[in-house]
Amino acid sequence: QNNQAPPSSPPLLFKTPNQTTMNAMENIGYTTVATLVDTWEECRRSSPEFEEEFGQLALEQMLFLEPSMVESSVLKAAGFTNNSDNPMTFKLDAKNAKSITELVDSVIQMMGPDIDFVQNILFNLGARFLRIGGEAQILPNVGLALCMAMELSLKRDMTAEEKDAFDEIYDCFSSEIAKAL
Repeated sequence: QNNQAPPSSPPLLFKTPNQTTMNAMENIGYTTVATLVDTWEECRRSSPEFEEEFGQLALEQMLFLEPSMVESSVLKAAGFTNNSDNPMTFKLDAKNAKSITELVDSVIQMMGPDIDFVQNILFNLGARFLRIGGEAQILPNVGLALCMAMELSLKRDMTAEEKDAFDEIYDCFSSEIAKAL
């Protein structure tokens, strides 16, 4: 378990999908995508065990932001276990932790000119999230947890440009995911 404190930078304030005024995916600029991809690649190079570590960090940050998830069917349906007396301590096995990282990696890496393909993938991801009990109102905290996990992996605060890129792309992605919810 990682005992690092959450990053010191102020949290991003993601919008709930039904309140978002986000740009359409086709309006996301090349520089924005490149900034996010570069930041993600820097995260990937941060540790030889990055895939397992990032998944665990993302879950820890999500539980910090959404403590009600401890009793959630989402965690149980996703195969997360708590083998501790502390209800806030969920430990992912390496396979589940790696799955979270691979999911984030595949979504970031598929940014490209085929917007319909990306939208279809995100809609299907939303449908899977719904099947395990996910709800649209936690999507802003999912984004914040992922951003916090990236900062912990980087061992530094993300720059304003990096946060803006993450915010813009996550707003678009979460809007597409929410269409299935």
